[in-house]
Amino acid sequence: MRLITNSQDTNGRFRNVLINEAKNDAICIASAFFTDWETLEKIIHQNCSVSLIVRLGKGTSVEALEKAFAHKNVDIRFFNDEHFHPKFYIIGQRIAFLGSANFTNNGLYRNQEVVIEITEKETISDLHQIFDNYWQQAKPLTNKDLELFKAFMKDKIPEERTDFNFAKMLANMMGSYFFNNAGIEEKKMTPLEKSIIRFQKEYQDFLSSYGHLTDIFEEFGQRRWHSIPLRIEIDRFVWWVGETYGADEKYRPSTGLSRIQVASRVKSFIPEFIASNDKWLDHDAVPRYQQVASAFSSKEKLETMSNEDIADILGYGVFSFSSYRYIKEGLENRKKAFIDRNPEGKIKKTCTYLFFGQEDYPVRLARCIHDPEYMLKTVGESTITELFGLANHENIPIRNDRVKKTLPWLGV
Repeated sequence: MRLITNSQDTNGRFRNVLINEAKNDAICIASAFFTDWETLEKIIHQNCSVSLIVRLGKGTSVEALEKAFAHKNVDIRFFNDEHFHPKFYIIGQRIAFLGSANFTNNGLYRNQEVVIEITEKETISDLHQIFDNYWQQAKPLTNKDLELFKAFMKDKIPEERTDFNFAKMLANMMGSYFFNNAGIEEKKMTPLEKSIIRFQKEYQDFLSSYGHLTDIFEEFGQRRWHSIPLRIEIDRFVWWVGETYGADEKYRPSTGLSRIQVASRVKSFIPEFIASNDKWLDHDAVPRYQQVASAFSSKEKLETMSNEDIADILGYGVFSFSSYRYIKEGLENRKKAFIDRNPEGKIKKTCTYLFFGQEDYPVRLARCIHDPEYMLKTVGESTITELFGLANHENIPIRNDRVKKTLPWLGV
C-alpha cells in the first residue's frame, strides 16, 4: 500500500501518479467536483476510456465538462444534490485510488490530500460495485443538461449561499437527481419519462462499447464493403461473430480484458469475417440496409410513400428479422395488421418524427414507443430501435438483442 499526499516529490503528486498508471484501460472515476480537463485529456490519449460521475455544483467547471462531454472516449453521468461526495479512481481491474482528492487541479496537485493506493482484487471489486450502483442511478449528461447547467452558472451565486440552497435552486431548474441510498421517496415518473432516462443510460453504455469497436476497425484498416457506412458493416460483423462463435459458447461475457486485449481479440476475427462466404451477408445484408436507408432518406421521399410502401420496407428490413421472416404468411399477416390498425397519416407522422424530429434521439425513441401521439400498433420497442439504427442520419448504430449479447462476449 502506498500513500499519496501531493508532496514536493514529483512522484508524490497525485496527478502524476494517476497519469503514469492510467494506460490502455477502462477508467472509472467518481468525484464530487471536476475541473481538471487537462489531466483527463492526458489519460484519454494513453488509450483509455473514462466513465466519469460528478456532481453538478459550485465545484464543477462548465468548461471542463464541455470539453469532456465532446470527447468520444468519455461518458459522463451526474447527480446534482449536495450529498454526493465520493472521490475514487479505478484503473481497470488492477489498481484503484481512494481518498480526499477531487478531480480538480487543487485536488490532484496543489491541496494537501491523502490518497490510498489499492491493489487488493477484492477491494477493487467492491469499489467497482459501488461505482456501478452510482452509475445505474446517475443521470447521463446530455446537451440539454449541459446548457441548463451553463445557464445556471452564469448567474452570480453569492458565496454565503450554502451548498444545500445551491443544489435546491439547481434542482428546481433542471430536475433533482440524487443517489437514493437512504430510503428517500423517489420522484414519480410517467412511463414515458422512465423510458427516456432508460434510453439515455442504455445508449450511453452501448455507444461507448461500439465506439471502441469502431476504433479497432479503423485501426485495422480493411473493409468488406465500401458501399455502406462503417456502423452498418460493424453491425454485420457483430451478427457474423455471434452466429459463428458466440452462440456456441452461449454468449458468455469476456470480462477483465484490457483495451489492448480486446482489440487483439476483435482483430483476430476480422480477416475471417471479410473472407467468409455467407449467403445472407453476400446477398441480403447490404441491399437490406440500402433499401431501408433510401426509403427514409428525406421528409420529401417519405411523404411520397404509401402505408403499403412503408409496410413493405419494414417487412423486408425489420419485420423479417423476427420469427416472421421464416413464415411468409406470418410476415404478410403482420404487414396487413400494421396497415389496418394504424390510422391514415399516423405511420408517416411517426416515421418523420423518428428520423427528423428536433428532440434528442432517446426522447424520440421513447415517444415512438410510449407516447400515444406517435405509438404505432403492432410495432414494439425492438422494431423501433432496429429501424432507427438502420436508417438514422445521426450515425447511431443498430442496438438489438443480438448486439447486446455479442458485444460483452467480445469484451467491449
